[in-house]
Amino acid sequence: MSDLDREALESASDLKIVARYGVGYNNVDLEAARQLGIIVSNTPGANAVAVAELTIALILDLLRPILPAVQGTRAGGWPRKKGFSLVGKTVGILGCGAIGKEVIKRLTGFGCTILAYDLFEDREFAGEYEIQYLSLEEILPRADIITLHLPDTPETRGIVDGEFISKMK
Repeated sequence: MSDLDREALESASDLKIVARYGVGYNNVDLEAARQLGIIVSNTPGANAVAVAELTIALILDLLRPILPAVQGTRAGGWPRKKGFSLVGKTVGILGCGAIGKEVIKRLTGFGCTILAYDLFEDREFAGEYEIQYLSLEEILPRADIITLHLPDTPETRGIVDGEFISKMK
């Protein structure tokens, strides 16, 4: 069900346009909007940097359990948490649109090997950032870390399942 379903769109009788911040339209009933004469637009790339920064933060938190260490310290302890370095890791980027590319730009500073999967390969970008485009089947067993930046489509929905995880390193 869409956040902006037919009922919601019909209840806004003066609505002329729905402008989504970010990419995708998956939370808007596009057919209902079309029938009601409502224009639907989005802003691809508008939040790509913010999402990329959050992705890097989450990767670092997984490698070095920052939140549990903070919580332990606040509770009066000085917990010693085992962590792993991002340097030298192989990272698989699934989806190299605006967000995936921003993640790649930030990962280069960590000395990672970057493997990429995208239906539309940007060879110029790959050369500039020393990334290698591979198939999904080639990336999963090789990557230490995998991050997904794929559009929500019928082909990508549910892509991470038991079979996907069983192929991971």
